[in-house]
Amino acid sequence: MTASRRMAPSPANWPLRVGLFLVALTLLAAFLGPLLALHDPLERISALRVGTAWIGPPYPLGTPGFLLGSDAAGRDLFSRLLWAIRPTLMMVAMVASVRLGLGLLIGLMAGWLRGGVGRLMDGLITGASAAPVLVVALAAIAFVGIQRGLVAFIVGLCLTGWAETARQVESRTRSVRAEPYIDAARSLGASESRLLFYHTLRHILPLLGMLLAVEVSSVLMATAGLGFLGYYIGGGVWVTVDDFVARNAAGLPELGQMLATSLEQILHPWPMLVVGGVVVTMILGFSLTGEGLRRRLQGETGGRVAASDRFFDWASSRLADRRRPAARNRDRRWIWGILGACLLVVAGIFGWRALGPKESPADAPAIFTVAPPGGHPWASARHDAFGTLTLDASGPLTATLLWEFRDESGFSGPPVVAADGTIFVTTTGGVLHGLSADGQVQWSQSLAGAGVGAPALGPDGTIYVADHERGLSAYAPDGSLGWRVELAGRRPTSGPIVSAQNVVYITQGDRVQAVDADGQPLWQSPPIEGYTEEAPRLNGDGTLILLMTDAFTVADGTPMTLLPPVDSAQIFMSPRYITGADGQGYRVVGTTAVQWQITAEGVQSVARVAWQLEGYDVFLPTDTGVTADGLFWLFYGSPYTDTRMVWVERNSSVRKNLAMPLRDSRLIGVDGADNAYICATIATVCYGLSYRQDAPLWSVRLPSGGTGIMGALTPDRLYLTTENGFMFAIGQK
Repeated sequence: MTASRRMAPSPANWPLRVGLFLVALTLLAAFLGPLLALHDPLERISALRVGTAWIGPPYPLGTPGFLLGSDAAGRDLFSRLLWAIRPTLMMVAMVASVRLGLGLLIGLMAGWLRGGVGRLMDGLITGASAAPVLVVALAAIAFVGIQRGLVAFIVGLCLTGWAETARQVESRTRSVRAEPYIDAARSLGASESRLLFYHTLRHILPLLGMLLAVEVSSVLMATAGLGFLGYYIGGGVWVTVDDFVARNAAGLPELGQMLATSLEQILHPWPMLVVGGVVVTMILGFSLTGEGLRRRLQGETGGRVAASDRFFDWASSRLADRRRPAARNRDRRWIWGILGACLLVVAGIFGWRALGPKESPADAPAIFTVAPPGGHPWASARHDAFGTLTLDASGPLTATLLWEFRDESGFSGPPVVAADGTIFVTTTGGVLHGLSADGQVQWSQSLAGAGVGAPALGPDGTIYVADHERGLSAYAPDGSLGWRVELAGRRPTSGPIVSAQNVVYITQGDRVQAVDADGQPLWQSPPIEGYTEEAPRLNGDGTLILLMTDAFTVADGTPMTLLPPVDSAQIFMSPRYITGADGQGYRVVGTTAVQWQITAEGVQSVARVAWQLEGYDVFLPTDTGVTADGLFWLFYGSPYTDTRMVWVERNSSVRKNLAMPLRDSRLIGVDGADNAYICATIATVCYGLSYRQDAPLWSVRLPSGGTGIMGALTPDRLYLTTENGFMFAIGQK
């Protein structure tokens, strides 16, 4: 060979270069993505003005403010992707690390050990290799429960996913064990541990980088497959994307969630292509990195020994070196010190996230309680001025008929119960009765006209009553009349409610009237669209009055827009604003509820929940509410369907769905333990129901039938009235 001749250059390791570049981009997006996001990933934009036209979601690619468009809920796709990479990569890294550790341990045992243990490990690898990873993962996730989140996915993806790594480690271990220098070292007195850690493990450790990259790629592929099948970490929320159409949209962004929900948008495939493209790019990056490391290990690219290979060789030799005890101990301390420092850093990060600064008390929301002012167990038709229909205590756990009261003129609404146990109820014959807890009439007062709805109790015990002669009256607890005011405009169409400030609000067909504690009218709201006999409701902080789909300030009745108007086609779906027993505001439209809140930037929708019940999709709930712990309840009790009580989680999953062969029933109330109490008109029977069991807590058959059954719930009793004049007390003796 002459001096002018040059050595042929080693071929470039392009798979490793391209793979590392893509992996670096992925890691950069994981760490910096939330900082680069243009929008909150959960922020929903219901309508957007482009030029002179208004458009709704999903917004197409290139829409101003939406770099990659949006999903069906109006959430920025680019921002959601930047937020989704980090949790996905963390989950994938955890699963891949567990699979790598299991594969390394089982592979070493199968390749090194002889006899029964070695054969057992080899059979275990063979069995795990034969089982399809995706099928096993689906079965394991279903068994553990997808509601367990990350734990279910770690178990499912790690149950057999380690087999490929174990097979490669086993093969490499067997080939090293068969080398002559192993026999030579053994004949010179080397122990099995020295042979394994010094002579064998140093040949296995350089494989770990390649195996980890391959495992990450494999886990990403499996995660994508599970996402396509609808299995992903965390629940989703249901969003209405068209008339009568609701789809499950991912909540907190994660790539598996986004893949699962984007598949449902067949007519708008762009989100699926974008999310799928990101997942494919990540898989490609780790796959190319694994291939590049394989080429380097096999010497196909030439060049110098990689730094990682030199480190693993040094670490394995130092850990097993017995010729220099002092140096060996020093090296071990260095190695374990580095590993310990890494563990401390990781533990510190997780500890800071768990125990770090939380929301300051000054920023925390105000304490909300459904307990009516004055300590009354049941102060208005729906328990409180918020209309939650929720008792702030446990209801009766057993029940029997206690007493019966009769007024032939019929009752105009449910009773109310004062703090001292006195029961007040109005009749269509124009009488206000005050009854003791044992059903004895204490006093009766004639009204100017037929009673309207239920009375309401003020913080000081005053009883407020509406009548058909456009009157609102105030009575003292002893039955004496305090004042009566004749309201301007239409006659009242609901019973009153009373705020903590002792302001009375009442519905007059299409508007709300506010009256102070002295009987002076304060304001009357502008008319709403339509007519209602529902009582108004306060929002959680008491600053707004809600009536169907309208809201007014309590200060002067000024209208306030909370959410975009509902579609004209959805008017028949009984849209209305409600306040939950959790103090949050919601707008319910058919089978969808949107949570809203007032912030410094204005009114924002913060969550959306929907429910789909097989066989009940064409029916609307008779009543809807939210418990103190945020559990939705739905009551179906029309004359045309069987009675059904449903409890729904915030992620739209049904916690319990109880059905009974009853028609024309009424939900009396929900107690502090989330138990429901219902009564049927035709069957004249009442039930106590719990989502914790299939059978009713109790049932009581009433001795007399009646139409339009109504009631009030207290900790130990139900007080029931009917339109044809029966009143019953049932509960614990």
